[in-house]
Amino acid sequence: MDVHSKNTHPENTRPEKDGAGLIERIQTGDPGAFESFVRQYERLVFHVVCRMVTNAADREDLCQDVFLKIYKSLSGFRYESKPSTWVARIAYNTCLNHLKKKKIPLFEDCLDGRGNDGSIDCTAAPDQQVESGDTLRRLQEEMARLTLPYRTVLTLFHLEDMPVADIARIMDLPEGTVKSHLFRARRILKNRLAFAYEGELCR
Repeated sequence: MDVHSKNTHPENTRPEKDGAGLIERIQTGDPGAFESFVRQYERLVFHVVCRMVTNAADREDLCQDVFLKIYKSLSGFRYESKPSTWVARIAYNTCLNHLKKKKIPLFEDCLDGRGNDGSIDCTAAPDQQVESGDTLRRLQEEMARLTLPYRTVLTLFHLEDMPVADIARIMDLPEGTVKSHLFRARRILKNRLAFAYEGELCR
């Protein structure tokens, strides 16, 4: 698996806050630098792993596997992408390989299944539409039901505040496809939540 970024876009060479400096310290043999690196990026790795892998028993091992791969690859980090993009790509590919070994379908049909073409405000984050703990719970449940690509783009975009360009590099997809996934995933969530609450009101 190629865990290094293939992109050499000038905008990606700007050092990320602390991340590039930590990598430099690790490469020069600083014994405490990797622990700091793990603390900085464990939330990102956890989000990617937990959103992609539904089996809770596998998640801890996968998170450890991701950081082991990162550690082995740090000496060859080429500063051609943001450290967070590089870390997320390793986590994403590690989870993909795990799911393939488990023979879990990865890219099943992404359509809603109800034929509802209603639109949704694509500038609004999910948490802007959450008004109660119950709604948040339902939102998490519905996100877990989404297909893998939709779960991943929503997680990286909303939970990690990553731009579309970085998500495209992580998932090795065209930016237009990432934007389409975001739009359709939000639409599905909106429709499913509306359907659930309408059903309750009609009881």
